[in-house]
Amino acid sequence: PSVESALFIGAEPGPDSKVNGKMTDFRWTSNVVYTGSTFSVPTTPLTPLPDTKLLLKAVSAPTLLIDSSTYSRTVTNFGATWSSDSPYTSPTTGSINFNGTGYLTLPASTDWDL
Repeated sequence: PSVESALFIGAEPGPDSKVNGKMTDFRWTSNVVYTGSTFSVPTTPLTPLPDTKLLLKAVSAPTLLIDSSTYSRTVTNFGATWSSDSPYTSPTTGSINFNGTGYLTLPASTDWDL
C-alpha cells in the first residue's frame, strides 16, 4: 500500500518507528468513544460499535489478522506475532506482539481520515 494513505498499526512509516510492545484489541470508530478526564480500562475484549470501521481482536493465533467489523478489511502482517499474554481473565485471549520489528498495515481508506 501507499505509505501516505495506508493505515499502519504498530509502526509509523519509516525505518526506526516501530513499537516494542503488545496490543490486545484495536478498534477504529468514526466517533469519539471515551471522553472526560478518566478512562476505565476494558476488562473484556472490545465489541463492535455502530460506527466501528476496524476491529482487531487478539483472540487466538489464527484470528490475529481478522477484522471483526462489518467491513472485514484485509490486514497484512509484517512480522507481528501472537502472544498468549492477555489483560483479560475471561474469555481467554492473547495479544499481538510487535517486538520492535513487526507491524500491520491496511489499504488506504477514507475511513482513516482524521
